[in-house]
Amino acid sequence: MDSYEFLVLGRPVSVNGRNRADDKRWREEVKIQAICNSPVIPPFTMPTIRLTIVFLCNGALIDTDNIIKPIQDELTGLFYGDDEMVSDVESHRRTWEDNVAADRLPLLLRKAWAERQQCVYIRVERSRNLEDLL
Repeated sequence: MDSYEFLVLGRPVSVNGRNRADDKRWREEVKIQAICNSPVIPPFTMPTIRLTIVFLCNGALIDTDNIIKPIQDELTGLFYGDDEMVSDVESHRRTWEDNVAADRLPLLLRKAWAERQQCVYIRVERSRNLEDLL
């Protein structure tokens, strides 16, 4: 399989977060969900990985760039051997007020959107050629 996706329910921690207990709990949940959704650890051994992160939120916003690093760190050793293998990252944040064509979302994300679940959708896959990204 070339990609894996999963949800982490709840509000993500920010790399700038101040509550260490919340940080540890949320990072552990990322790890648990990653393990539950990966048939082989680590499934990616090629040198270029792409992460797609979508934060569905209902209120106070977090900068998308501040949630990338905690996720990337927790996936190291689970989906890929070292985080230097991650060459592409897409990070998005949407609130319920945003206009979203839910029928065009991946099924897992579509379900979370329909149920108004505050969560982070994470997909790990092989990187694409640069010309296919632009």
